[in-house]
Amino acid sequence: MVVRARRRPFVTAGVFVTIAMGMFAQQARRPAMYEAAVRLLISEGAFAEDGRPRPRGELRAFINRAIFMPVHLDSLIQKHDLVKRLRTGSVEGARSRVRNLIEISTGFNYFEGYRDSSDPPRSARVEVVFFAPDPELALAVVTDIGELIAETQASRMADIADARVEGLRILAESAAGRAIRLEERLDQAKEAVSGQPSPIFNDLMQQLSAEVAAARTAAERAEGAFVDAQLRERADRQVGTLVHVVNPGLSSGRTISRAERLARQGIVSIAVAALAALILIGALDPTVLDEVDIQRAGLRAVGSLAVRRAQSPRAEV
Repeated sequence: MVVRARRRPFVTAGVFVTIAMGMFAQQARRPAMYEAAVRLLISEGAFAEDGRPRPRGELRAFINRAIFMPVHLDSLIQKHDLVKRLRTGSVEGARSRVRNLIEISTGFNYFEGYRDSSDPPRSARVEVVFFAPDPELALAVVTDIGELIAETQASRMADIADARVEGLRILAESAAGRAIRLEERLDQAKEAVSGQPSPIFNDLMQQLSAEVAAARTAAERAEGAFVDAQLRERADRQVGTLVHVVNPGLSSGRTISRAERLARQGIVSIAVAALAALILIGALDPTVLDEVDIQRAGLRAVGSLAVRRAQSPRAEV
């Protein structure tokens, strides 16, 4: 394609200039973008408490779910009127635009390593950056994103704790009910054998008594586990969220200066235009240059003839 494009230098140059100017003009009309960032610290217990290494990507997946869950994303768009302020024209367009304007980076993720009981609690750091044409809008949106992630984690932990407490409550009630039923059977057996002792009835009484004792012990343990879970849930609520917003919002102003932004846009326009011109002119050139072109046309070459460039510089075979 390069050889073909060089055979038509003026056409190639014209296509190159047209594409480059069009791309540069389109990019230059775009408004300057501002960025704001929020930094989060996620502490031990947000994912697991047994010290096992967490799967790679779990942290980023949690952040993505917290931000891009449809109900959360739509709430963010509606609160800041992003359909109008980002000029997307629709809610669906705003969703796609917001996803492209958010950058998430994770670092110092110690959850991927194993933790012994004597080791300090693990943690991970997350930074979320949002770009917007208005610095105040960027700061407001990224601040809400940080709070949204913290609230999502707190709600998630509360749901897990409630499910654990409810499960232990059911187990405690079941164990207590079984103990009561066995005690009733034991009382009925005592009344049945009253005044009629025999070795068979004595063995039955001893068996029922052992079952009642075991049921009472199981009921006490289940009740203790239920109470411990309740106390732990209350303690966790008092401690608060395990996702801490270390920096509620940091605006860094315009990402780059106007001169630098125009220079970058010019470089990108030149590179893309040069590649596009080579592809377009090279691909659309109908000249037959070698045997490969003849074969592509569905023909079979029967021979070749050398042409001296000094005698006929423009000769083609």
